[in-house]
Amino acid sequence: MNALNALTPPPRVVTVALNPALDQTIEVANLQPGAVNRALRMQIDVGGKAINVASCLADFGIPVAVAGQIGRDNAALFEELFQRKHIANHCCYLDGLTRINTKLADTVSGETTDLNMPGREFTPEAATDLLNQILDRLDRLAEHAHWIVLSGSLPPGMPVDAYATITARMQATGASVLLDTSGDPLKAALATGPNMIKPNRHELAELVGQSLDSLPGL
Repeated sequence: MNALNALTPPPRVVTVALNPALDQTIEVANLQPGAVNRALRMQIDVGGKAINVASCLADFGIPVAVAGQIGRDNAALFEELFQRKHIANHCCYLDGLTRINTKLADTVSGETTDLNMPGREFTPEAATDLLNQILDRLDRLAEHAHWIVLSGSLPPGMPVDAYATITARMQATGASVLLDTSGDPLKAALATGPNMIKPNRHELAELVGQSLDSLPGL
Protein backbone atom coordinates (compact mmCIF):
# COMPACT_ATOMS: atom_id res chain seq x y z
CA MET A 1 0.00 0.00 0.00
CA ASN A 2 1.47 3.32 -1.05
CA ALA A 3 -0.64 5.90 0.76
CA LEU A 4 0.41 9.52 0.46
CA ASN A 5 2.57 11.23 3.05
CA ALA A 6 1.40 13.03 6.15
CA LEU A 7 1.39 16.42 4.38
CA THR A 8 -1.32 15.27 1.97
CA PRO A 9 -4.84 16.33 3.03
CA PRO A 10 -7.06 13.40 4.07
CA PRO A 11 -9.33 12.20 1.27
CA ARG A 12 -12.82 13.67 1.08
CA VAL A 13 -13.93 10.88 -1.25
CA VAL A 14 -12.99 7.20 -1.28
CA THR A 15 -13.76 5.04 -4.31
CA VAL A 16 -13.94 1.27 -3.93
CA ALA A 17 -12.44 -0.78 -6.77
CA LEU A 18 -13.47 -4.40 -6.29
CA ASN A 19 -12.90 -5.28 -9.96
CA PRO A 20 -10.39 -2.85 -11.52
CA ALA A 21 -8.96 -3.32 -14.99
CA LEU A 22 -6.35 -2.31 -17.48
CA ASP A 23 -7.91 -1.24 -20.77
CA GLN A 24 -5.84 -2.21 -23.82
CA THR A 25 -6.91 -0.44 -27.01
CA ILE A 26 -5.64 -1.80 -30.33
CA GLU A 27 -6.26 0.15 -33.53
CA VAL A 28 -6.54 -1.69 -36.84
CA ALA A 29 -7.58 -0.62 -40.33
CA ASN A 30 -10.47 -2.70 -41.69
CA LEU A 31 -10.57 -5.48 -39.09
CA GLN A 32 -10.89 -8.93 -40.69
CA PRO A 33 -12.24 -11.58 -38.27
CA GLY A 34 -10.59 -14.96 -38.72
CA ALA A 35 -7.55 -13.49 -40.47
CA VAL A 36 -4.17 -12.11 -39.43
CA ASN A 37 -4.54 -8.36 -38.81
CA ARG A 38 -1.72 -5.87 -38.41
CA ALA A 39 -2.23 -3.38 -35.62
CA LEU A 40 -1.61 0.32 -36.19
CA ARG A 41 -1.02 1.22 -32.56
CA MET A 42 -1.70 0.03 -29.04
CA GLN A 43 -2.41 1.91 -25.82
CA ILE A 44 -2.93 0.68 -22.26
CA ASP A 45 -4.88 2.76 -19.75
CA VAL A 46 -5.73 2.14 -16.12
CA GLY A 47 -9.46 1.54 -15.92
CA GLY A 48 -12.43 0.28 -14.00
CA LYS A 49 -15.24 2.61 -12.97
CA ALA A 50 -14.02 3.28 -9.44
CA ILE A 51 -10.52 4.24 -10.56
CA ASN A 52 -11.91 6.39 -13.38
CA VAL A 53 -14.02 8.27 -10.81
CA ALA A 54 -10.98 8.80 -8.58
CA SER A 55 -8.92 10.01 -11.55
CA CYS A 56 -11.59 12.53 -12.55
CA LEU A 57 -11.99 13.85 -9.00
CA ALA A 58 -8.22 14.24 -8.70
CA ASP A 59 -8.23 16.31 -11.90
CA PHE A 60 -10.59 18.73 -10.14
CA GLY A 61 -8.30 18.95 -7.12
CA ILE A 62 -10.51 16.91 -4.78
CA PRO A 63 -8.51 14.81 -2.29
CA VAL A 64 -9.43 11.21 -3.11
CA ALA A 65 -8.38 7.69 -2.18
CA VAL A 66 -8.91 4.28 -3.76
CA ALA A 67 -9.52 1.13 -1.73
CA GLY A 68 -9.95 -2.26 -3.35
CA GLN A 69 -7.70 -4.87 -4.93
CA ILE A 70 -5.04 -4.95 -7.63
CA GLY A 71 -2.75 -7.72 -8.87
CA ARG A 72 0.93 -7.46 -8.04
CA ASP A 73 2.09 -8.56 -11.48
CA ASN A 74 0.82 -5.42 -13.25
CA ALA A 75 0.46 -3.05 -10.31
CA ALA A 76 3.04 -0.58 -11.66
CA LEU A 77 0.61 1.08 -14.07
CA PHE A 78 -1.90 1.67 -11.27
CA GLU A 79 0.81 3.01 -8.97
CA GLU A 80 2.06 5.40 -11.64
CA LEU A 81 -1.45 6.84 -12.06
CA PHE A 82 -1.97 7.16 -8.31
CA GLN A 83 1.37 8.90 -7.82
CA ARG A 84 0.97 11.22 -10.80
CA LYS A 85 -2.52 12.33 -9.76
CA HIS A 86 -1.89 12.30 -5.99
CA ILE A 87 -4.51 9.63 -5.37
CA ALA A 88 -4.04 7.87 -2.02
CA ASN A 89 -3.58 4.15 -2.65
CA HIS A 90 -5.24 1.94 -0.04
CA CYS A 91 -5.63 -1.13 -2.25
CA CYS A 92 -4.94 -4.70 -1.19
CA TYR A 93 -2.27 -6.39 -3.32
CA LEU A 94 -3.07 -9.91 -4.52
CA ASP A 95 -0.92 -12.42 -6.37
CA GLY A 96 -1.27 -12.48 -10.15
CA LEU A 97 -2.61 -10.00 -12.69
CA THR A 98 -5.36 -7.44 -12.60
CA ARG A 99 -7.76 -8.24 -15.45
CA ILE A 100 -7.01 -6.77 -18.88
CA ASN A 101 -9.88 -5.70 -21.15
CA THR A 102 -9.27 -5.30 -24.87
CA LYS A 103 -10.83 -2.86 -27.34
CA LEU A 104 -10.38 -3.45 -31.07
CA ALA A 105 -10.89 -0.09 -32.75
CA ASP A 106 -11.39 -0.22 -36.53
CA THR A 107 -10.19 3.08 -38.00
CA VAL A 108 -11.99 2.40 -41.30
CA SER A 109 -15.48 1.43 -40.12
CA GLY A 110 -15.32 3.45 -36.91
CA GLU A 111 -16.60 0.44 -34.96
CA THR A 112 -15.12 -0.76 -31.68
CA THR A 113 -15.26 -4.36 -30.47
CA ASP A 114 -14.96 -4.80 -26.69
CA LEU A 115 -13.55 -7.94 -25.08
CA ASN A 116 -14.09 -7.59 -21.32
CA MET A 117 -12.60 -10.10 -18.91
CA PRO A 118 -14.66 -11.09 -15.85
CA GLY A 119 -11.84 -10.51 -13.37
CA ARG A 120 -10.08 -12.59 -10.74
CA GLU A 121 -12.17 -15.50 -9.44
CA PHE A 122 -12.46 -15.74 -5.65
CA THR A 123 -13.20 -18.68 -3.42
CA PRO A 124 -15.73 -17.91 -0.65
CA GLU A 125 -12.92 -17.77 1.90
CA ALA A 126 -10.74 -15.46 -0.21
CA ALA A 127 -13.69 -13.17 -0.97
CA THR A 128 -14.55 -12.87 2.72
CA ASP A 129 -10.92 -12.17 3.63
CA LEU A 130 -10.57 -9.45 0.98
CA LEU A 131 -13.87 -7.83 1.92
CA ASN A 132 -12.86 -7.72 5.59
CA GLN A 133 -9.51 -6.13 4.72
CA ILE A 134 -11.23 -3.49 2.60
CA LEU A 135 -13.80 -2.78 5.31
CA ASP A 136 -11.02 -2.25 7.87
CA ARG A 137 -9.35 0.28 5.56
CA LEU A 138 -12.63 2.01 4.83
CA ASP A 139 -13.37 2.33 8.55
CA ARG A 140 -10.18 4.37 8.95
CA LEU A 141 -10.72 6.41 5.79
CA ALA A 142 -14.32 7.21 6.73
CA GLU A 143 -13.07 9.21 9.71
CA HIS A 144 -12.40 12.05 7.25
CA ALA A 145 -14.13 11.10 3.98
CA HIS A 146 -17.52 12.61 3.19
CA TRP A 147 -18.41 10.16 0.43
CA ILE A 148 -17.74 6.50 -0.32
CA VAL A 149 -18.21 5.65 -4.02
CA LEU A 150 -19.02 2.01 -4.84
CA SER A 151 -18.66 1.70 -8.57
CA GLY A 152 -18.33 -1.11 -11.10
CA SER A 153 -18.96 -4.82 -11.40
CA LEU A 154 -18.12 -7.49 -8.85
CA PRO A 155 -15.48 -10.11 -9.69
CA PRO A 156 -16.51 -13.78 -9.92
CA GLY A 157 -16.98 -15.33 -6.49
CA MET A 158 -17.52 -12.04 -4.67
CA PRO A 159 -20.82 -12.20 -2.72
CA VAL A 160 -23.69 -10.48 -4.49
CA ASP A 161 -24.34 -8.50 -1.30
CA ALA A 162 -20.77 -7.15 -1.08
CA TYR A 163 -21.87 -3.60 -1.88
CA ALA A 164 -24.77 -3.94 0.56
CA THR A 165 -22.33 -4.95 3.29
CA ILE A 166 -20.04 -2.00 2.57
CA THR A 167 -22.97 0.44 2.34
CA ALA A 168 -24.36 -0.54 5.73
CA ARG A 169 -20.93 -0.40 7.38
CA MET A 170 -20.06 3.01 5.92
CA GLN A 171 -23.40 4.58 6.75
CA ALA A 172 -22.90 3.47 10.34
CA THR A 173 -19.78 5.65 10.38
CA GLY A 174 -21.74 8.67 9.13
CA ALA A 175 -20.32 8.65 5.60
CA SER A 176 -22.59 9.01 2.56
CA VAL A 177 -22.58 6.28 -0.08
CA LEU A 178 -22.93 6.66 -3.85
CA LEU A 179 -23.64 3.37 -5.65
CA ASP A 180 -22.99 2.80 -9.35
CA THR A 181 -23.52 -0.83 -10.30
CA SER A 182 -26.20 -2.99 -11.89
CA GLY A 183 -28.13 -6.24 -11.69
CA ASP A 184 -28.29 -8.28 -8.51
CA PRO A 185 -25.55 -6.31 -6.66
CA LEU A 186 -27.62 -3.15 -7.17
CA LYS A 187 -30.83 -4.83 -6.00
CA ALA A 188 -29.13 -6.23 -2.91
CA ALA A 189 -27.57 -2.90 -1.95
CA LEU A 190 -30.77 -0.88 -2.38
CA ALA A 191 -32.19 -2.50 0.75
CA THR A 192 -29.47 -0.78 2.79
CA GLY A 193 -30.47 2.66 1.49
CA PRO A 194 -27.45 4.17 -0.29
CA ASN A 195 -27.63 7.96 -0.42
CA MET A 196 -27.40 8.07 -4.20
CA ILE A 197 -27.50 5.63 -7.11
CA LYS A 198 -26.45 6.20 -10.73
CA PRO A 199 -28.07 3.67 -13.04
CA ASN A 200 -28.15 4.27 -16.78
CA ARG A 201 -31.41 3.72 -18.66
CA HIS A 202 -30.71 0.05 -19.37
CA GLU A 203 -29.75 -0.65 -15.75
CA LEU A 204 -32.82 1.18 -14.46
CA ALA A 205 -35.09 -0.77 -16.82
CA GLU A 206 -33.57 -4.01 -15.57
CA LEU A 207 -34.10 -2.89 -11.98
CA VAL A 208 -37.79 -1.97 -12.34
CA GLY A 209 -38.57 -4.77 -14.78
CA GLN A 210 -40.08 -2.71 -17.58
CA SER A 211 -39.06 -0.91 -20.76
CA LEU A 212 -37.89 2.69 -20.42
CA ASP A 213 -37.47 3.48 -24.10
CA SER A 214 -39.53 6.68 -23.95
CA LEU A 215 -39.51 9.82 -21.83
CA PRO A 216 -43.01 9.07 -20.46
CA GLY A 217 -41.71 5.64 -19.47
CA LEU A 218 -38.88 7.24 -17.55
